[in-house]
Amino acid sequence: LYFKGILIGKNGLIDGAGKELQAGMYRRTFLIPDSVTAEAGFYPISLRIANDQASSAQLPYIRVGEYLQIARQPMALALFLHITAGIFLIAGIYFGGMYLLSYRQWEWLIFAGLCLSFFGLTILEYVKYYLDYVHTWQEPRLMIIQVLTFLAACLLPLYFLFHFQIKQKGKIFAVHLLILILIQWLLSGFDKPAYYMMMAAFITALGVILYALVQSKKIVGRPFLASCSFPFVY
Repeated sequence: LYFKGILIGKNGLIDGAGKELQAGMYRRTFLIPDSVTAEAGFYPISLRIANDQASSAQLPYIRVGEYLQIARQPMALALFLHITAGIFLIAGIYFGGMYLLSYRQWEWLIFAGLCLSFFGLTILEYVKYYLDYVHTWQEPRLMIIQVLTFLAACLLPLYFLFHFQIKQKGKIFAVHLLILILIQWLLSGFDKPAYYMMMAAFITALGVILYALVQSKKIVGRPFLASCSFPFVY
């Protein structure tokens, strides 16, 4: 990276043939010295980029601003969401423990798996803001996120199918699973398949809830509103 034609910093190293000699970091912050910004004005920022390992022409994004502001914003968001991740972790351990120690009901185990999936997704999604890692780790990280997203998209409607004891749960889940597989197969990349898989999961789960509501009869001896509460309320 160059500022006013002055080399500010490097990230990674390749030789003349394009072979990587040193892996670059996925995120890198460059501090521009005060000595080169003393005079007010407009100055060019230049980048020399090697992306020979990319599957398509991909350019990095850059943010310019005060260091503390750039560093604090993502960290504040990560801190808040990691508190949420802690709630998912505690809930996952609690419901998993209750399934193993007391209640052998599938909905407890499914809900525990769902909570742990959301915990893993939150941690892996925002770990990039405070953990420096080389760019070669980025694709494995995204693949793990994709697997956890697929798992969460499966477990969300499955929980309601067991909770409301829908008779056709096997057929409904098979159709939902087929939709998720088609989404993963037809859409490229990581973000777009994850988005549509979660949308499909929410739509299927909402359909199951509405189906149980329309039945206008008690489910497992309880009114519908009572059956909507979480297992630990019983």
